[in-house]
Formats: sequence, C-alpha cells, structure tokens
Amino acid sequence: MPAIGGGRLVTAKDGREGMVFDVPPEMEAVRRWRSGDFQGMECVLAEHLRRAVNEIDLGAIHRAMNWIKGRRPAVKTLADVLAWVDGFVDNDTARAKVLKLALLFLPVPAQYHRPIVERWKRAGRPPLREFAGYARHVLRVELFFYLAIATDLIGRERPSNRIDISYLYYLPFCRVFTSRDGLHRRTAPLFLADRQRFVDGDDLKRDLARLTARYEALPDATKAKGSMHYAGYPPLEGDFLIAALWDHTNPGWRDHAAAERIEITPERNAAMMAQLKPFLDAIDEDDRRRGHT
Repeated sequence: MPAIGGGRLVTAKDGREGMVFDVPPEMEAVRRWRSGDFQGMECVLAEHLRRAVNEIDLGAIHRAMNWIKGRRPAVKTLADVLAWVDGFVDNDTARAKVLKLALLFLPVPAQYHRPIVERWKRAGRPPLREFAGYARHVLRVELFFYLAIATDLIGRERPSNRIDISYLYYLPFCRVFTSRDGLHRRTAPLFLADRQRFVDGDDLKRDLARLTARYEALPDATKAKGSMHYAGYPPLEGDFLIAALWDHTNPGWRDHAAAERIEITPERNAAMMAQLKPFLDAIDEDDRRRGHT
C-alpha cells in the first residue's frame, strides 16, 4: 500500500479518531486531463518536460564513459552488464569507494557526505546493501544504464531512455511491474527478485478486457450485489493472467476465495454506514471549520 501524504486527523463525537485524505492534486490533475482540461501551469510544465527530454544527450554519456572500455571484461548482453555492475557494487574490498560513488551518483548534497561517511564508519563499514539498501538499488540502475549506453547495448537515439530507466527505481516497492515500453521489457526483468514478476502491458490489457467481458456477462441479479461479491478475487476457473499473478504473489488465495463470498446485504450495508457516519459528520464539520464547501 503506498504511503500518502497530506492526511488530516478528525475526531468523531463519540471520541473515535480517524484520518481523512482529500483527493491528491495528482489524481485531480489526471481527472481534469481526461476531460481535456489543462491548467496553464500544467501546460508550461509539460513544455519544460518536452524540452528537457530533447536536451538529454545520450551521445555525451557514451563519450564520457569511453574510459570504461579498457577496464571491464567483454560484455555481450544486458545481463552481462548488470553482472559486472553487481560485481563492482558488492565488492567487499571497495566498500568506501562504492559508498562515495553512490553519494555522487544519486546525487546527495555535499553537506551530507561527511555525516553519512562518519555514520557508515561507526556502523562498522558495512557493505552498501546492508547500510543503504535502496541507495544500492538506485546506484545499480544508474551504473547499469551508463554502462549499457557505453557498450551500445542501449541505443543513443531516444533521449527519453534516460527518463524511462528511472522507472526501475520503483521496483523494490512492487510485486508486479508492468509496462509496454521496449526498454522496460528488456531491462526490468533483470532486476526482479524471485517473488516479483514483469508483465507485458499488452498482455495485461488483453487479460483485463477478458475480465471485463466476463463480469459484464453476469446476470443483473449478480451484478446488483456489488463487485465485492463477484470480483473480490480473480476467477477461480479459466486461464486468466490476473489469477496467475495472484498465485505467484499471494499463495493460498484460492482457498480463501473458495471459502469467502462477501455479500453486501441491506443489513451489512446499514451496519457499515453506522460505523462510518460519525467520521463523515466529523469530516463535514472539519471542512466547515476550514471554510471548504
């Protein structure tokens, strides 16, 4: 579950406390974009992004990395590049060098370098994977990209590759990574752990369309019971990709799905609303106090 900022605490009249989150600005922007409503600032930001992509010079990266060609074993595939990167990043005899390189590559503001190095020393000079695991991951992605450019295994003709590779920063926080981007298809699977999966975006889109058709074909009486009744879990039968992903990431879900059928009866709905109403009233009161409509 993602960590979301901006929540505010509300207290119901019975003393219970809850946290309410307004619609994030990003989601509100997406809603407007879908209807073709772009604010002036967003148009400016989009133009800046396009300009920034156009100004990325992957050829300069290729030239700057020429020094590496005489210092590495021959690599023929992207997997070879990552193996070479991991051999460097996890080299126990170069821990200090790797930490300092991470500070420069990420980039960490200079005023924090000394405190970080001192804390690393006090911790016993551990390898980066133990001292700062996520920093290690990002450093791997960065070095991988630069070396793949240097060895012509990632082309220099698409400046947007520099932005696309940064999506791999999210990998430690997901079980399934899906994309239709060619660069992601080639690179993301190399970084995945055993419990993670890469799913081609086209395959996922087709499977979701099959699920939609399946649910739309259900009797009206079934659909009237709510999606939690008929779609709380993927289908137990059929060869759906979604079900296979659940098998991989949530072992045992089929037993729960076979045993649990969530049916929202009028009584259950009334009970849930009775639980929620004090919080809804508190949110309304808090909005009035803040001058919101």
